[in-house]
Amino acid sequence: MKHIKYLTICLSLFFLNTFSYGQEQTTNSVHLIKFSPFHLAHHTFQAGYEFQSLSKNLGIDLNFGYMSYNRSYSHESESINGANIELQVRRYLADKMELRSDRKININPFYTPYLSLHYYNSMSDYTYSVAEDSFPYNSIEETVTSHLESYSIGGGLLVGVQLKLFNSLYTDIFFGSGVKSALIKNKPVDENYHYTGSIHFNPTLNGIIGRAGFRLGIIF
Repeated sequence: MKHIKYLTICLSLFFLNTFSYGQEQTTNSVHLIKFSPFHLAHHTFQAGYEFQSLSKNLGIDLNFGYMSYNRSYSHESESINGANIELQVRRYLADKMELRSDRKININPFYTPYLSLHYYNSMSDYTYSVAEDSFPYNSIEETVTSHLESYSIGGGLLVGVQLKLFNSLYTDIFFGSGVKSALIKNKPVDENYHYTGSIHFNPTLNGIIGRAGFRLGIIF
């Protein structure tokens, strides 16, 4: 938890400095709506909004995620819900005012700290057979109910590139590392009974984590 405390202080100072820097004139700006297609493979919808100040090479990126998943097998059923929110304050390295508008593709590298909050809730029923102690040793089915609920906070640093395609379509590619700390509110009977999903919703993950992402965005 000490790592999270120091990280939160550092990120807060960075965000305050960046926001005060961005309070100046932002006549030249871009508004983007973003979507992460690969998260759908983990039963998760991730979308967000980015405000870019072209004159300041600054981007304020806010992302939201939601997971809702029900799974059922021969001996197991589970209901899962989760949500997350993530803030990025991006510094773009190329001068956007000098990016050539006649090019169909423009590449702009960036770096950004990020701060994220997550919630995860899972209810699982697992049924198994137990043999009786006496003859004729018939099998008896018993059901174990396991509940896992957790809250977590994470943060770190990402680097990446933003590609501008055909004036209205944007693509983000980024990677990096950070720290994540989870608080388990309700201890499960067995963590193996629960689907952890993507790194955004892994309910018991603590320590240093790796990050990578791909997002599509359009101007509105």
